Amino acid sequence: MGPARDVERRLTWASKTESKNRPRVATRWATGGRMSFREITMQDVREVLRRRQAGQSARRIARETGLDRKTVGRYLEHAAEGGVTAEVAVTDEVAGAVGRRVQARPLPTPSNAWVTLGGRRAQIQSWLDGDPPLRLVRVHELLARDGVVISYTTLRRFASRELGWRKQAPTGSRSR
Repeated sequence: MGPARDVERRLTWASKTESKNRPRVATRWATGGRMSFREITMQDVREVLRRRQAGQSARRIARETGLDRKTVGRYLEHAAEGGVTAEVAVTDEVAGAVGRRVQARPLPTPSNAWVTLGGRRAQIQSWLDGDPPLRLVRVHELLARDGVVISYTTLRRFASRELGWRKQAPTGSRSR
């Protein structure tokens, strides 16, 4: 069976499994592989909660909305922990609270290189703000000379995020 025949078989299988009462949604069989990443909107969260209040199962919600079953389960689990029941009206505030609970993650711990650069923050800032300001490549060389061995990429990210290096001023704030 060649590749064209295999794709035709998958498409045929997907179309045969669609019922007349269900809306068509993309399936892994029809697309021939894994589904790509898709952000979940507040409208999607409201729809998941509304369908659960209507008594639908997590599998059915996932099938009919096109979301992954585990994603639907995660949102339903956090909704239950947050006290969302069939009596609670699904408003933007409720959906937002559930969305924030699901998407809340602790910040990752900073790497050793980032902590080391944090200890040298004032020195790096003075080098970048000096007259004349040093280029970041030169700052990297000076740090290496002082025994601070870090990658240039880490230094660039640190300077950008922590020190505001190369951040452009918002447009419209120019003085005339």
